[in-house]
Amino acid sequence: MKAHSLLKKFPAIGVPGADKVLLFSGIEVRPALESNGLRAMLRLGLAPVERSYAASYRKAVDVLREDGEPTRTWFIRSYSLLRAHGQSLCKRTKPQCLACPLDTTCAHLMLTSLH
Repeated sequence: MKAHSLLKKFPAIGVPGADKVLLFSGIEVRPALESNGLRAMLRLGLAPVERSYAASYRKAVDVLREDGEPTRTWFIRSYSLLRAHGQSLCKRTKPQCLACPLDTTCAHLMLTSLH
């Protein structure tokens, strides 16, 4: 936790950035997400949407911690896959829902198709 606090003292490094640095450097085994991965998790219904980005981030990281394998390899792989999914298909604007292999289970697609 001391390293986490120290990293957050750098400009533009918040909790997500500190989590990423600690995970990828091997200093700590902790889940990390960036905005694309978080968006993908929220839209897929894997984590609840909260009132703030910080609260949604904490809930999503908790899901990864509780439901994933507690290994550095698994956390890095989940970070990478969720990030790629968010960048390529689950885009902030104009998500590519019909091209998504997860469309049958996606909470976002089910909600938007009701309108």
